[in-house]
This record gives sequence, C-alpha cells and structure tokens, in this order.
Amino acid sequence: MQFGIGLPNLSYVDPTPTLISLAQAAQELAFDSIWVSDHVFMPYEYAPNYPYSTTGRLGLSATDHIFDPLTTLAFLAGQVSTPRLGVSVLIIPYRNPIVTAKMLVTLDVLSGGRVILGAGVGWMQEEFAALGALYEHRGQVTDEYIQIFRELCTAEKPVFEGKHYQIANIGFYPKPLQKPHPPVWIGGYSPAALRRAVRLGDGWHPSNLPPAALVEKKATLQRLCQEAGRDLASLSISTRVNNVAFGDSGDTTGRPSPLSGTAQQMIDAIKRYEDAGVSHIVLGIRGRDAAAMLTTARRFVDEVRPRI
Repeated sequence: MQFGIGLPNLSYVDPTPTLISLAQAAQELAFDSIWVSDHVFMPYEYAPNYPYSTTGRLGLSATDHIFDPLTTLAFLAGQVSTPRLGVSVLIIPYRNPIVTAKMLVTLDVLSGGRVILGAGVGWMQEEFAALGALYEHRGQVTDEYIQIFRELCTAEKPVFEGKHYQIANIGFYPKPLQKPHPPVWIGGYSPAALRRAVRLGDGWHPSNLPPAALVEKKATLQRLCQEAGRDLASLSISTRVNNVAFGDSGDTTGRPSPLSGTAQQMIDAIKRYEDAGVSHIVLGIRGRDAAAMLTTARRFVDEVRPRI
C-alpha cells in the first residue's frame, strides 16, 4: 500500500507556508505522493451540489485563498525531489486541452517524471459559466480532452477530430518522461465515471468511499472491464479519504471519515481498502494549520503505517 498527503492549496488563509512545510514533511516521512485540489474560484452564491457532503456545500468561501493546482505543484516540485505529484482531481473541462497538456508535460519533465493526473468532470455550474466551459456536456468534453492529452504525449504529428475540439498541424515537444504519458486516474464513482475509467483511465480514483461501498463499485468496474475486454488488473485503484483524524469522527461534512478514530480503527479500515484492491490512499488530513496536520501525519507514520 502506498500513501499520499493532500495539501491545502484551497485555504481560508495564505497556504504558502503550510504547503512548503507539509511537502517537506511528506518527503521526510517517506510518503509516496503529495496532492492538490482544483478550483479556480468560489462564487459568493452557488447551488448546493457538492457530491461529497450531505449539505451539498464545500468548506470554502468566496474570499478564501485558492491556488492553481499545476502552478502549485510546479513550485513544490522544486521543494521536494521524491514524492509523486498529483491532482485530486483536475477539472478537465475548465482549461484548453493543449495548454493543459503542455503544463502537465512540462511539469513531468522538470520533476523527473513524477506527475499523476487525477481527472474529473467537475460539479459547480457557476464556475463552469464564469469560465465559459460547457457544463451540460462536461462528460463528453472530458473524454475528448483526455484523448487529446494522450495523443499529444505520444504522436509525432498529433491529430484529433472530436465533436468539441479538433487538433492538427501542430508539433508537441518535449514528450513526457513517463511513457507513454503520466498516468491518468479517473475520479468519481458515478456510472459515467466508471465507464470513463475503463475506456480512458490508467487508474480509478474515487473520493471518500467507505471500503464496503468501494467494493460494490468495484464489482461494477469488473463487469464493465469484462464487457470491454479489459483486464481489471490493468487499472490501478486508489482513493482519496478526507477528514483523516485521530480521536474523533473526522465528521465535518456530514459523512464520517473512514480513516478516523483510533490507530487500530484506521488500520482496520486500510486493510479493508487493501482487500478491495486499493493500492494507493491519499490522506486528506483534518487540521486548521500546518502544526495540527503535521502532528496527525507523524502519528499516522508512527502508529498506523508500520502495521499495514
């Protein structure tokens, strides 16, 4: 089992010192990866459609500090040399696919081949509208942009003819260090997300699914793989778990965290994830500041990780 740490690039205060200290601690504590999240801004008012909270609300306000994920990872790549660099998840329809691919490939080359692309379709209609992105067709756009990313990373003369985007007559260099391209982990667990993972993903990366629920979704994933003639073993399975905390439920969103409570409770949950086929867990550690998050990370390394 590999473990990563989610870093707070979306924060109620300037997250720069915390990002640096947590990234450096992740390397010191031999975590396998560091991860950031993706929003461009928060509207003052929005429909309560956040899928990972019973209230439909995200714990951010319009005046909070929201750092761009890829710029943040590029900065952190110069701070630490060993952890993988992931986005959990990049909202694919928000950005031009060629520019996004250029940023990801540049980061992969400059970091020595450490990028993991978590890919999602997004959910906040107000953000789509402000960015001029197609909310109603976000699934189709995501599928096309992922295909474009693969084409740009691998083809000498990339060509793509899609409904929403086309490319031709361009050279795209350098190619990424990771071959054929940085791994694409498909976020979400809706039926459409599972189909996307089978068709276009190198991995499946749901968030905040308890082990039992993940097992149920994996059964659907297995069926879809069989129908597509794909070996499920070719699809890595990871998960992000938020509100990781010792001593309480970690329940800030109306849904208790599967990784909270005592060290033994965390160990038991991780073993259930492992039995379900999960090979990489991203820890969204609960904490209002770097010191609190570091304390939890060190306890996890001392009390939980050695027993996995």
